[in-house]
Amino acid sequence: MKRIKVIILIATYRIGGPGKGLMDFCQAAPDYGCDPVLVGFTVGKEETSPFLEEAKKRKIQTLSIKHHFRFDPTLITQFSSILKLNKADILQTHGHKANFLALTLRRFFKIPWISFIHGWTDEDWKIRAYNRLDKFLLRFPDRLVAVSKELTSKLYALKIPQKKIRVIYNAVFEDGIPKLNPPLEVRKEFRIPIEDKLLGVIGRLSPEKGQIFFLQAFSKLAENYPQVTALIVGEGPDEKKLKEYCFSKKLDSKVVFTGYQKDITSIYKSLDLVILPSLSEGMPNVALEGMLFGKPVIGTRIGGITEVVIDEQTGILVSAADPDSLSKTILELLEDRNKMRIFSDNSRKYVLENFSLEKRVKNIVELYRELLAQT
Repeated sequence: MKRIKVIILIATYRIGGPGKGLMDFCQAAPDYGCDPVLVGFTVGKEETSPFLEEAKKRKIQTLSIKHHFRFDPTLITQFSSILKLNKADILQTHGHKANFLALTLRRFFKIPWISFIHGWTDEDWKIRAYNRLDKFLLRFPDRLVAVSKELTSKLYALKIPQKKIRVIYNAVFEDGIPKLNPPLEVRKEFRIPIEDKLLGVIGRLSPEKGQIFFLQAFSKLAENYPQVTALIVGEGPDEKKLKEYCFSKKLDSKVVFTGYQKDITSIYKSLDLVILPSLSEGMPNVALEGMLFGKPVIGTRIGGITEVVIDEQTGILVSAADPDSLSKTILELLEDRNKMRIFSDNSRKYVLENFSLEKRVKNIVELYRELLAQT
């Protein structure tokens, strides 16, 4: 069977969920008859990025496009050169910048085009403008891959034909998550008492992630359950506001802001509970990763969370933006050791059975072959 060469274009600087999933795919794909080339962006005078550096460490074939300034017309010529030199069978894109370049050059390169949709955020006018552009661009790929069933309804609302849409879930596997230190080192590093229960809220610090509602819930929780600490893992525009809230509620000693953390495995292993207080989600890698390490998850009934967290089996679902309910649920679960143990056992089993990397890679490569057979 002919091997498939695919150019994968994504604009990401840090190693977020979509980027991590791409690298896992690129490492596994050659065993399934696919040879991916991962194309990223560098900004200004920088010659590389943490995302590209990590991909190179994993021995993934990478190329880069230099983004000199905001509206840089050379992006088109640079990507055109990449397409000319790397005669690909499939073009795969992630995000509005990649989709724009694909559409701009499509008339010159007759390559089947697949775009992946991970969801949209809504924190400011600039992001909303990019979202509107992206939703317009999604009319043009040959296939669209949504990472959750919930996202397909948003694509139908854009009048995109159902026959063009596929749902392929994200995947996780233990070897793909960096590990540097044992879990106890995490507690030592952040001065967390060994007897405290440790809650983790992991992700970009921005409004749609709902960290402020978690902190409101935590403020109530700490009054009734003093032996608890929370890790807020990540960075983003809401960091100052969240820290100011903690200061105003005298939570400074109980809430630790870790910033961006590469060593996420040790973080997960040190936690007792993973909390997802999100207001919007596509397919939450944080839930998948936490459950992979056997951690019960308390999440909101939002987006793809409901497709990962099975209520009262692998965790508990609560209403979004409801700190009272969230606080009560966390307290009840912390005080029920038997339920915690059952959720822990179920979580890991459920993720391994339903969100394996092997299943994801097979589904994507099958989609490549389906599309090539029709062109």
